[in-house]
Amino acid sequence: MTLSHLPLALLAVFLGCSSARHPDLPKTERLTIAHYKVPCTGEGRLLCMVATTADGAQTLLYDQIEGFTFEWGQRASVLVRIEEVANPMADASSQRMILQTLIKRTPDDSRFELLLEPEDLVSGPDGLTLLRDIRVTDAKHGGPGATPQVSHQQGEFRVTAWLENGVLRMQPKSP
Repeated sequence: MTLSHLPLALLAVFLGCSSARHPDLPKTERLTIAHYKVPCTGEGRLLCMVATTADGAQTLLYDQIEGFTFEWGQRASVLVRIEEVANPMADASSQRMILQTLIKRTPDDSRFELLLEPEDLVSGPDGLTLLRDIRVTDAKHGGPGATPQVSHQQGEFRVTAWLENGVLRMQPKSP
């Protein structure tokens, strides 16, 4: 092989070693993380991040992205490395995500819909919270002490929600 063919040979080796051909190598993926979390069921009820992949598919992230801090009201574009976990614990994910690059954060105050169960709204010393993560107040009556009308619902129910000054505001969604 001559030196003039060396760049092409190196390129062929590099392309031949991609994670698509070697699934045991870490994979890199670009995700857009929504500006809100949704209640989900894993080991009990918790809040999951909503991620959209480059091809437009939406998925819930039950686990955190290592090195990434979620911020309510901020849409984030990230590049993550996905690694296989050798011996995951029972009911744990067989993959972990590690932040490679925080591409950008963008404020987003658009409304979103949540499907809630009555136990998702937890009363505490600071008022009502959504699964002990973010303070909640009633959209019509405002104020930190205002209990959302949705907290008196029976069974699963939908609400329209949005962030305002760091507080999650809700109103019942019409059927």
